[in-house]
Amino acid sequence: MPVVAYSPVEQGRPLAHPGLAAMAADRGVTSAPLALAWLLARDGVLGIPRAGSIAHVRDNQAALNLTLSEAEQRHLDARFPAPCGPQPLAML
Repeated sequence: MPVVAYSPVEQGRPLAHPGLAAMAADRGVTSAPLALAWLLARDGVLGIPRAGSIAHVRDNQAALNLTLSEAEQRHLDARFPAPCGPQPLAML
């Protein structure tokens, strides 16, 4: 059963994270497409990113052109670990 990530970047909250911003800068993109590419690289996960402007649409499209290495995926997994157990649904 696939998982649907509604608001996959938590309305932008993690985009200012220094580790994500630094990795994105190294790749020549902003944090949003990098975060979305990381999400989309996971099997069985579907993302529904916001597209409230042309800039958002371009960022979302840029994510499709990013292929993350295994090392980059492990790095992001370490910076943003999955919860250890059940968590209440966050209010956005």
